[in-house]
This record gives sequence, C-alpha cells and structure tokens, in this order.
Amino acid sequence: MPVRPEDAPRRYADICNRNFTRCGVWDPTKSPKIGSYGFINPHTGALDVEGNVYDPEF
Repeated sequence: MPVRPEDAPRRYADICNRNFTRCGVWDPTKSPKIGSYGFINPHTGALDVEGNVYDPEF
C-alpha cells in the first residue's frame, strides 16, 4: 500500500513500535540534537522538541 509523504513519519513510528519493544523514534531526515526532549506527536509520530537539557535555560 503506498504511503503519502505527509503520512510517512507516522508510518515509520508505527513500524518501529510494532517491531521493537523500546526505541527512540524521530524523523530520519531531521536529527535532534543530543539532549533534546519533548513529546511524540500522536498525529505524525514525530518528536516535537520542547527543549534541550544542555540549554542554559534548563
């Protein structure tokens, strides 16, 4: 079944969650910086970065 480009991140997250018990999932075209934290967007399956533990504000 073809996947629309806008649905690809959600599909990628679904495949990872189905095949692995635990894993970090992010859009392979957008690498988060080490120390990034946030929430998984339930609509896209992508990490919505809220901040970084290495930022002075943290």
